[in-house]
Amino acid sequence: MKRINLSRSKRKHLKISHSVYLRSCHQWIISLAIAVICSFLPSLRWIGPLGLTASASAIETYTTDSDFDKGVLLSVNHNFPNNNQLQLDNPARPFPFVNIAASARGTVIRIDVNTGQILGEYLTAPDGMGRDPSRTTVDKFGSVWVANRAEFGFSDGEFKGSVSRIGLIIGGTRSEADGTLNPLGQYVQPPFQYNTCVDRDGDGRIRTSIGLGDILPWSNSGGVDSHGGANHRCGRVLD
Repeated sequence: MKRINLSRSKRKHLKISHSVYLRSCHQWIISLAIAVICSFLPSLRWIGPLGLTASASAIETYTTDSDFDKGVLLSVNHNFPNNNQLQLDNPARPFPFVNIAASARGTVIRIDVNTGQILGEYLTAPDGMGRDPSRTTVDKFGSVWVANRAEFGFSDGEFKGSVSRIGLIIGGTRSEADGTLNPLGQYVQPPFQYNTCVDRDGDGRIRTSIGLGDILPWSNSGGVDSHGGANHRCGRVLD
């Protein structure tokens, strides 16, 4: 084994480089931790980049009631007398919606549990594919997932079933396709209070069901969704 002697200046340079490396690692670990925590808390938002360049200027700090009101508060509040801080609701409250699989209709029906109003009805599979939906579950973001029992499709050399995700929009304004406001319009446009849907055609609006029987077509033109597409359904609910 060959021993290498370093001069005082080289040892100092090595020590500084090691310190910079550790500081960069610490920044990366902190950034990763914040991003992971915020992914589990939809009422919070991480806007800083994930990486070694994270800095205090890239983080938006929420400290006041008006700050907290920028997001959707799920099972937390800043009510009097504990203003300007967040605390857990007691008891905790999930999103106030129930999603019913209407098997014979091939749809999922979303209902407001507080009013009983039917907010929308959504197909669970495209045309030409099996439906008979059953076994709904809601993920941590409020979107509902449903299995299609009648799907026995053949894809990539195997028989496969299917599941569909129906997103959640809270707030927004109903309109026509051209943006003309209409409370009975087929489209909803921002600003949204909360949204897990994607504007896939980039027109600034999302087309979605408005109630029971208002079932939007899912044509599956060219078999685009026959093997597991990204054309998930979106459901908008009232403010």
